[in-house]
Amino acid sequence: MNQLHWTFVLGSLRTGGAERATLNLANALIRRGHRVSLVLLHEDGTLREQLNPAVAVHVLPVDRARRAGPSLTILLERLQPDLLVAVQNHMQWAVLRANSRLKQPVPLILNEQSSLDDNLRRQGWKGWLLKRWLKGSWKRIAAWTAVSEASAESLRKAFPAAGLLIRAIPNPAVTDELASLSNEAVDHPYFRSGTRVIVAVGRLVESKNFPLLLKAIARLRDEVKLRCIILGDGPERNRLKGLVTQLGLDDIVDLPGAVSNPYAWIRKSHLFVLCSDYEGMPLALIEAMALGCPVVSTDCPGGSGEILRQGDRIYGELVPVGDDAALAQAIKKTLRSPIPSNVLQDAVKDFHANRVAIRYEDLAAELLPERSQHLVMLVGPVAPPRGGVSTHLERLAAHAGAGPFRFIIADFRKRVLIGQERRATGFVALLHYFRKAEIVHLHLAHPVKLLIACWARMSGKKLVYTHHNSRELQRFDTRWTMRLAHQVVLVTPGALEDVRIPEERVQVIPAYLPSRPRSGVGAGVAARLQGYRHVMLSSAFHLPGRPSMLYGRDIYGFDLLLQAALNFPDAVREGTCIVLLDPAGTMRATYEPLLQQLRTAGIDCWYPEEEIHLPSILPWVTVYVRPTRSDGDALAVREALAAGVPVIASDVAPRPTGVTIFPSGKVDALATALEAVLNNSERKVFVQPDHLAPLISLYRRLSVR
Repeated sequence: MNQLHWTFVLGSLRTGGAERATLNLANALIRRGHRVSLVLLHEDGTLREQLNPAVAVHVLPVDRARRAGPSLTILLERLQPDLLVAVQNHMQWAVLRANSRLKQPVPLILNEQSSLDDNLRRQGWKGWLLKRWLKGSWKRIAAWTAVSEASAESLRKAFPAAGLLIRAIPNPAVTDELASLSNEAVDHPYFRSGTRVIVAVGRLVESKNFPLLLKAIARLRDEVKLRCIILGDGPERNRLKGLVTQLGLDDIVDLPGAVSNPYAWIRKSHLFVLCSDYEGMPLALIEAMALGCPVVSTDCPGGSGEILRQGDRIYGELVPVGDDAALAQAIKKTLRSPIPSNVLQDAVKDFHANRVAIRYEDLAAELLPERSQHLVMLVGPVAPPRGGVSTHLERLAAHAGAGPFRFIIADFRKRVLIGQERRATGFVALLHYFRKAEIVHLHLAHPVKLLIACWARMSGKKLVYTHHNSRELQRFDTRWTMRLAHQVVLVTPGALEDVRIPEERVQVIPAYLPSRPRSGVGAGVAARLQGYRHVMLSSAFHLPGRPSMLYGRDIYGFDLLLQAALNFPDAVREGTCIVLLDPAGTMRATYEPLLQQLRTAGIDCWYPEEEIHLPSILPWVTVYVRPTRSDGDALAVREALAAGVPVIASDVAPRPTGVTIFPSGKVDALATALEAVLNNSERKVFVQPDHLAPLISLYRRLSVR
């Protein structure tokens, strides 16, 4: 990646997880050829000596974050960084204000090191005020990084409108220097005592809950011969020393204070203990594992569980927060049978500073092109339930999002936004991204599309409307949406004759994009379909509690398929299963009597309650049936053809090459077609043309007008 100028802003380089993480990331970026500036509120700090000399350090001429705004604005105008990273909540407030005063604001990344909601709650009225202010300021943020998935989820719950900005990137806890630092000599009598030594590291503050560890040690004093060292300093120091005396632990517990190199202490210890009430991504826990030291941790909100429970692998004991009895038992168990050092070290390889720096480079590559990328808002339904249109929108955003266009899917009815596998909610978020969008592409059948089309045109947006059905072209809202659109896309050529707008504004582009590979169907589904000679599949997309009907009949024609199956001769019925996919299950009760009649006649029927990814079930299917009474360019039809599954469909819309067509509503004709296909169910793949290129070409034409 090209050299970038990164500027980090934090309080100081005193001992702490956020400070060490920032130092490690800054050093890693320097090694990868970037320019790094570090802006501090306080010049002192024990970690300063570990900072790469190539990092430019700037100390603000104030002693409080709330006074840092003017001087920080002046400094940023002089530095002209490419990216700005604000660490720690009290500094983020100042950075947001300073950045907003710049002539050209810098893309700003907020880095959350803990569980923000818990952190703000403990700050009382100040935390409440900061949370309210952040809710109104998220639009000025380019990205919001959390150090664990749990911390990211906490952010999404606290700030649902900012969901698209939030992503989890772990702390850079493991460095190349860690091993050499851990080999330094440590002169402490506990390491010469011949007993096992427990170590804990962190600021002596209430949230770290070191009293919990002391109470656990007191429980074990008569059972296990051990010593305990707590490294760190902070406002709770005198209280902890008093508790040590009160519990009678003066001879086996020591608090030597903060040390510049805790790694040598950890490496020489037999066990590392994390006893916090909450964390973001506990840096010291990861460092201990990287040094091969066995660990025990409270299962606190944050990343401890993510580190020690990776899939079915267990790398250390987790105990409930505040439970000193459980902590004592976990300490005793781990000292008795520790996990091998090489296993622990392998578990934290993704936390190496170089790997995390690459993640931040990827984030920078995503953020900086936004200045030249065109934002396209795809307005349509968002799953669940999953239908053809929602699937098409997801694939369009996934396939085309890496080029000159950036896609966001917006569901105005659910007030949900989806972009790059992240989600935001609320009308404020919809309004914000609607204002930023250059192109608005409507994929709606609901009459609200006309209101959104008027709003888009009045806001100066380029408007595209895709009509996904072969009917409803003469509806008032549809006709006027087409008139307002700069470009109309039809998914079937048969609808062209009913469109009353100039030909140059109409384009036929079938709504098919290939699915991304997924794992196969679940074991339960595979077991359910094994053993049948024939599996007939049909699919529908009804909204929950709102079936799609045409003149009082199911628009997807499940009834036609079931009635046709009743006409099968006994030879065809035997070993045949009919699968009906309807994610919302809206019509299940309606069809149950007919399904029961078929089962009595010897044909098995399955109406699954769980949502099944269509391409994953197609390898088990003998024939896909589309007996619809109204349709467009059905995505499911093209999916089946691309998988080599024979397709039978009604003639209500133009069908792709390879489809066996029957007259709509004719049960006898459908039964005849099914018998013919089942008796000769040869698979033949029909390769689908590339339908992405015409869409991108359309967007390009609109973006240069």
